[in-house]
Amino acid sequence: MLSVEQIELFKAFAIIFGLAVAGYGYVKGQLKQRRAKSKKLLTFFNDKISSADIQLWSKIVQASTEASGAKTGMYITAQKKHVKLMSLFDDKATDQGATAKITQEIEFLCSQVLTDSYDLPTIALEIGQLMTVIYDWFKDENTFIENYPNFVKVMSEKEISRFPFKTLVSTD
Repeated sequence: MLSVEQIELFKAFAIIFGLAVAGYGYVKGQLKQRRAKSKKLLTFFNDKISSADIQLWSKIVQASTEASGAKTGMYITAQKKHVKLMSLFDDKATDQGATAKITQEIEFLCSQVLTDSYDLPTIALEIGQLMTVIYDWFKDENTFIENYPNFVKVMSEKEISRFPFKTLVSTD
């Protein structure tokens, strides 16, 4: 026969176990919601950015590598001219404004990410390369820092590079 103390101890363990299971379920449910919200946010992003924008950006990525002969902070045009990457934010940008448009949409996306209601690994998986490359290009430019504060904050504080992401463009 169990003593009153043993029964009370059993009840306490049952309550603790129940709370642990409930807490685990709550955390998993929250993660599922954050992932679903992130996928909706990415759908919104993809609706704003065309495949042509990604292709134009990809050409700039390839033209800005050491292998192409580009100097740091520059890319090489079809006419073999070295051009500063910051010129991609000018009205007559070589990529027809694709990089500026992508950066603007990433800024909006990052403003949402900073609410902590979204799953950063889900977002990084889809557009991590876009975010990382653009941030690496412009992170030391005051104009970029001033105009895209949410983007800068996510990239500097959230360490997005630690997450895996799809390769949109190869620089090999």
